Amino acid sequence: MLKNAIGYNQINNTVIENILENEQKTLIDSMKEKPVGTAVNRALRDNIFVMFVCILNRIPVILCGKPGCSKTLAIQIIISNLKGKKSNDTYFQSLPEVIAVSYQGTKNCTSESIENVFERAKKYSDARTQTELLPVIVFDEIGLAELSPHNPLKVLHNELEIENCKYGFVAISNWRLDASKMNRTLYLACPDTIIEDLKLTANTIYKSIVEHQYIQLDDVFMDGLAHAYLELCYELKRQKSN
Repeated sequence: MLKNAIGYNQINNTVIENILENEQKTLIDSMKEKPVGTAVNRALRDNIFVMFVCILNRIPVILCGKPGCSKTLAIQIIISNLKGKKSNDTYFQSLPEVIAVSYQGTKNCTSESIENVFERAKKYSDARTQTELLPVIVFDEIGLAELSPHNPLKVLHNELEIENCKYGFVAISNWRLDASKMNRTLYLACPDTIIEDLKLTANTIYKSIVEHQYIQLDDVFMDGLAHAYLELCYELKRQKSN
């Protein structure tokens, strides 16, 4: 579709946005394994779409954003659905089975502990099974690891070079990292929540809770709740800056 739009010189921001949104929706609709009450908002769509492409192509990616931006949820959904031949979707059955190799960053972690994670990923990659395995290193709180006095992230310089990157690599952080770390990866900044996402999230959670109950709340109440939450976030941010 994108090629056709370019060929007819119809390409513009709106066309690209519509194409990407349609592709995101098609991909996420195929992922049947999602927690009950999951609101497929803008942040979750973007995170899943970018990580899906990066993981399959062994492109290291860092997701950076405030807590609540669906960073961890997105990787959990991908891992739950990409099960190789055991997947529920025929397209996913043609892809490798994703195996998460998790690591929790801390202010005291060392280079050796991170190197061990890559060794674990290598063992999965070398394993001979009926299904092709794709190890994905999930580095949670990589921002905390950057604060370690042991400078543990130096081992990533070599491991994340394109010619050396043999596995999927997803790092999650609440703040930006040093440029020397990020320039070896695709960097995805998760924007602040907008009111439309809050409304969608509130309504989705509400519907999942009251599906078999008789509690009824109208849209005005849910919209008011979303606006109140957003105003609270703005106020807390203003107080912090002062």
